[in-house]
Amino acid sequence: MVKFYTIGMIEKYNPFVSATTAADYVNGAFGDVADGVFTVGATKFKVLMNKGKGHSMYTDFTVEAGESSRVCDLSKLDGEYLLISPEHLPSTFKATDKLVSDTTGKLVVSNSAVAPYLLVDSVVEFDGKGAKVKIVAE
Repeated sequence: MVKFYTIGMIEKYNPFVSATTAADYVNGAFGDVADGVFTVGATKFKVLMNKGKGHSMYTDFTVEAGESSRVCDLSKLDGEYLLISPEHLPSTFKATDKLVSDTTGKLVVSNSAVAPYLLVDSVVEFDGKGAKVKIVAE
């Protein structure tokens, strides 16, 4: 799961684009939107952030192929923070690591990365070993 660090980020920046999903993806997968379709991919800077229903609001649920979805364009949130659950993180990471997405839509450490990337601000408890990350778009 990927969540905004502060709820005000939604109203202040309006970072969402609408898309359908190309395949079944876990909510919080990273990728890109082309021709209105979201697909996971390496070093992409958009994230699938659908609203869950009921108890799924608090879990990493699957968004089915073809489902109408909310995709967050992280380039609109430069300098802001996200919380990320272990489902989308590498098995080992630490504060100051730079994260980018791999071909599966999960994050990997790439300390030689140039913007855009996510900078691990701190390791936090978020459904397990999660991360508070700073969005570095430029």
